[in-house]
Parts: sequence; C-alpha cells; structure tokens
Amino acid sequence: MEQALYRLTMLIAGMAVITTLFEALIPQGRLRNTVLFAVGLVFLLAVAEPLLGLFSAEPLSLPASAPIEAAPAETPTHEELLRGYYEQAEKAG
Repeated sequence: MEQALYRLTMLIAGMAVITTLFEALIPQGRLRNTVLFAVGLVFLLAVAEPLLGLFSAEPLSLPASAPIEAAPAETPTHEELLRGYYEQAEKAG
C-alpha cells in the first residue's frame, strides 16, 4: 500500500510539472483554453485510474471454473522461435 501511495504521489508531481510546462509553452488565444482543458482531463484520468485501483474493495481473482494451465517447462529462445517459424513457412510455401 505504501509503494502504491508513493507511485501515486510521484505521478501527481510529475503530471503537475508537465502541466506547468504545457501552460507556459501554449500561446495566448482561443486554443489555450481548449488545450488546457484537454491537459486537465488527461491529468484527471491519469490520477483517477490508480486511485480506483488503490481503493478497490474487490480483489482480483480468476473464476473458479477457469483451469490454471501449467507454464511450459522451458521457454524457447528467440533463435528457436525463428527457426520454427522458418520451418513452418517452408512447409506452407
């Protein structure tokens, strides 16, 4: 919980700095209000998502009917994957 609060605090601080930079760089005019509204909306959504996850009372879990498959014993390397794709392409073409 502490780690999540720390990340949320850092997110808010970073967004505040970015918002301040946007506000300083946007020229005066009608477009300024629209851009500031869009930046504020993005800021709100960026902060709301972690807050909802942080205070969510419903724990994430798999449904009881979903079987849990075992992970493969050994993950293939990139070279093995590419060799397999090449062999499949030769057979198909």
